[in-house]
Amino acid sequence: MALSTGAHLFHQGQLEGFKTRLPVQLVRRPDEGINQGIYYFYTKLLSMLKTIREEDCRWDIMEPFSAKQEDQISGNILAFICRDSYLAVINYCGSQSQGSIRLDVAGIHAKNLILKDMLGPAEYGISKEEMISRGLYLYLEPYAFHLFKISGRD
Repeated sequence: MALSTGAHLFHQGQLEGFKTRLPVQLVRRPDEGINQGIYYFYTKLLSMLKTIREEDCRWDIMEPFSAKQEDQISGNILAFICRDSYLAVINYCGSQSQGSIRLDVAGIHAKNLILKDMLGPAEYGISKEEMISRGLYLYLEPYAFHLFKISGRD
């Protein structure tokens, strides 16, 4: 949701990972410790979002397809692309999912593509020809996600 255009509204305490949802009528909240993992994620996400200019980026939904004929779990993957610059993918179910995504990379003038996850350590290299013919294969653990920056390399 943070990638959508417009104002981004976060609940009080959401960035810190607080479990208690405080009604606005209450002035004080219970003592809760900051969840460092959630806080780190939001800190990284919000600083990264500053690099994506809203006016240059309109997110379009992608249609993942099964990586293998017998697999039907690609439907658990949501994928969005911003022109040919960013790709966001998420497995929104509680079991592992896999699938492939074919990107239109005609606008990238390079033989090879690098997809670097801006929120984690993942990085994929794939030839432009392979992306067009077979697509990018993704294997995602439950509720896993990536926000890839797409760039070309010769």
